[in-house]
Amino acid sequence: MSVTMNWQEARQRVLAAAGQVSGELRDLAMYIHANPEVGYQEVKASARVAQIMAEHGFAVERGVAGLPTALRAKWQGAQELAIGFLAEYDSLPGLGHACGHNLIAAMSAGAAIACKAAELPARIVLFGTPAEESGGGKVTMTAAGLFDGLDAAMMVHPSNYSTCGRTSLAMRPFKLRFHGKPAHASGRAEDGINALEAAVQTYVAINGLRQHLPTDVRIHGIFSHGGSAPNIVPEYAELYYYVRAATMSVMEEAYRKAVDCARGAALATGASVEVEQMLTYRERVESPELGAAYIRNLHELGVPTIDPSSIKGVGSSDAGNVSHVAPMIHAYLKLASGDVKGHTHAFAQAAGTPQALDVMLVGVKALALTAADLVFAPGMLEEVRREFAARKESAVR
Repeated sequence: MSVTMNWQEARQRVLAAAGQVSGELRDLAMYIHANPEVGYQEVKASARVAQIMAEHGFAVERGVAGLPTALRAKWQGAQELAIGFLAEYDSLPGLGHACGHNLIAAMSAGAAIACKAAELPARIVLFGTPAEESGGGKVTMTAAGLFDGLDAAMMVHPSNYSTCGRTSLAMRPFKLRFHGKPAHASGRAEDGINALEAAVQTYVAINGLRQHLPTDVRIHGIFSHGGSAPNIVPEYAELYYYVRAATMSVMEEAYRKAVDCARGAALATGASVEVEQMLTYRERVESPELGAAYIRNLHELGVPTIDPSSIKGVGSSDAGNVSHVAPMIHAYLKLASGDVKGHTHAFAQAAGTPQALDVMLVGVKALALTAADLVFAPGMLEEVRREFAARKESAVR
């Protein structure tokens, strides 16, 4: 093949290549589905992805960014233009692949393999990104600079609709650990300091705080520890919270106020409080140019789409961090007929069906076609770069 191939030839080549590896990709998706592993424990999934990428001639690095189940697989084409595909493969505790990450892994791996087989004149990189559901592998990988220099980062997430351009909320998980003093709860309660009481007052204070926060802020939490026995004044209590908002700045302010609630409750009860701030997911901002190309390609593949603004409710993803260092799309593809929603037993079951594997292959083709467009469509690469540079400049002001 020649780097002088034209745009339409490149599109035909990636489609043919995607079809040639369809059997391997089906096997990969089903293997991960049958062996669900939660965040940072995706030993089997990451090993199988690494094996497939190596078999297709990619240079594979495992354990990147200090994460044992993270990987990077690279192939250098004729030009320095760099396209990355993001593979997720963690499952949900107790639900298995109820978010369809088995399909995400196969779609991203398949798109990377198809682009290499077609010899697109670009650097093609597959990133295996652990712990999207709980832990934020992409946060650590972004901080380590793994996504720097990409001209595009792309992935497709199975869903109950097909679209692109949807945003996500900035999110910070945090834990509040209260320390008191044990005592006999009946005989010498006055000698104790009740850590649970501090936690309860914090929970109530944060509930009262909600009405004074912007409408896009979400704070939700649980009591993860509340004492050991009713007849002992609780020496230790713990709250586990997520705080979310449309932007990092609003999220940071809501987080500060929530922590102040905890400090006030600790002071009121005589307890002490430790705050554990966990990895922060940034809001996701996507490339309109890449998104438009993806939508066009879905339509050419016969898939109807909806306007992302029509979707109610939004969550968070560590892909948001990637979107601040590289032009990105985090697209969606409808998994099944009907309205099967993610994070349910029904979705986990649907993610392992023959229909899901057919959808997965459509996702492979849509991603690979979008990559071919980026390389060959007149002016597209320049527009993607211009959009991203303008957004970065606007953020600095």
